[in-house]
Amino acid sequence: MTKRSGPDCGFGFRRRTNTRPNRRFAPVRTFSSPVGCRHCDNREIIIKSQLFDSTVSPTVISQQPHLSVFFATIAVWVISDFLIGFRHDPDSDSIQDHGSKWILAGATVVGIVFASLAVELVPTARMPYPHLVFWLGITTVLLGVAIRRYAVWTLGRYFSITVTVKSTDDVVDVGPYRWVRHPSYTGGLLSLVGLGIAVGNWLSFLIILLAGIVGYGYRISVEERALRGELGNDYREYATETPYRLVPKIW
Repeated sequence: MTKRSGPDCGFGFRRRTNTRPNRRFAPVRTFSSPVGCRHCDNREIIIKSQLFDSTVSPTVISQQPHLSVFFATIAVWVISDFLIGFRHDPDSDSIQDHGSKWILAGATVVGIVFASLAVELVPTARMPYPHLVFWLGITTVLLGVAIRRYAVWTLGRYFSITVTVKSTDDVVDVGPYRWVRHPSYTGGLLSLVGLGIAVGNWLSFLIILLAGIVGYGYRISVEERALRGELGNDYREYATETPYRLVPKIW
């Protein structure tokens, strides 16, 4: 009788088959399965179940009370910005704005949409310590709302959601404007970043951060040109004394 080993199944098990039947020996019993090796099948089931669990396991933000807290925080943010826009929106768009209001809004919406998709499509990018990360994100969103409201209140009648600068305007260098030149944008970007942290996904965080930098970066460059052009030396001196635009010691 001649015996040989069958093909390796990939996990160290080899099938054995008889090439020539022999009456003196009982035939070698083999396991027959429509999908192949028994050990491979078991291993495949285990791997699939692990992948399934890691993919569909619920995130912290999808569970109560975190879900309610998340939407309540978003509501506070949206209502706050709506009231700011209602009180400080000029009758018509200024030619100084160069569409920065709409570019900022578009970048924000696109960033949030793609960040939301990333949570579902790339669940393996979840951040560690999800409960701690969630509350850190919520706190960051609310801190951003508070900073933005403080900046708007400090600027008063000079604030506008559209870039509108007149030569008769005064340079404001008190309150949060002592540390950065655009604290209302600091608050807006901080809330946006807090949203990325709260969802607990690294890819979502990076998408939102990139969208915020693009939107606010363009808005600030447009506003800086208008301020320097209309306020002249007064604003240049202020920019020298307060060199940071958004984040003290960084930018």
